[in-house]
Amino acid sequence: MSVNIDALADEVSAASTAQVRPGARSERRAYGEIITNPDYPAVFFLHGIYELKAADWDAARLEAVIDEAIPYAPSYRARTRDPLTRTELGSRLHAAGYDVMHLALMAQVSPAPPASGRFRLERVGGASAWRGFEGLVRTDWADAQARTVAEVLAFYKWSVDNAPQWFYLAYDGDRAIAHAGLHQHGFTGYFHALFTLADARRQGAGSALVGHLAGEAAAAGCERMVLHCDRDSHLPAFYERLGFRAVGEETVWSKPR
Repeated sequence: MSVNIDALADEVSAASTAQVRPGARSERRAYGEIITNPDYPAVFFLHGIYELKAADWDAARLEAVIDEAIPYAPSYRARTRDPLTRTELGSRLHAAGYDVMHLALMAQVSPAPPASGRFRLERVGGASAWRGFEGLVRTDWADAQARTVAEVLAFYKWSVDNAPQWFYLAYDGDRAIAHAGLHQHGFTGYFHALFTLADARRQGAGSALVGHLAGEAAAAGCERMVLHCDRDSHLPAFYERLGFRAVGEETVWSKPR
């Protein structure tokens, strides 16, 4: 069973990384993979070191590598699943003022409940849907700088036009109240970008989107849907109710430049 879980964790990690690859530059080095997208320099999640294995590094070494490889990145950012790196380097980065997030890697192992008929669920495509989607993204990213929001929206639009990625809206009547994304990576569907307006939460829109996108992923030939989320939030329990299982853990460190 542990081998199967490890394989699923690899699958989740690969699918989540694939979501940022379209249009990006990638360079594998001895310590991990540098992924960067110079077309969207303000978008933090498009830049960083993935699969980092550098237990003997300190913050200065990490920052020197990123300064050399991604001079325009808005933050120092690295991800790892390596236990030794998480322990050894993690303690040094914490002391240097880095934020840390522990991500639960989750795979759907049983079907989600049927989508609620209360909500109208649509793929973002036409001008009207894009306006609704843009409004939700701006609300979700309200604390970010205007440049960052503009680049996030531009990247999402580019990825829909050029990559196997789709976004969906949940409507309550004529009002768009929630969105989510689906990126296809081979036979895996990566679920991401779930957001619901504050006054519309706990009414089932998020669950409806999960169920609907699981069906869309299956129709596209995916064998399963996967995701990652904040391990220390309510989200793992939410997704477990929808048929997901935690299969691994990943740590992300970041610090603004």
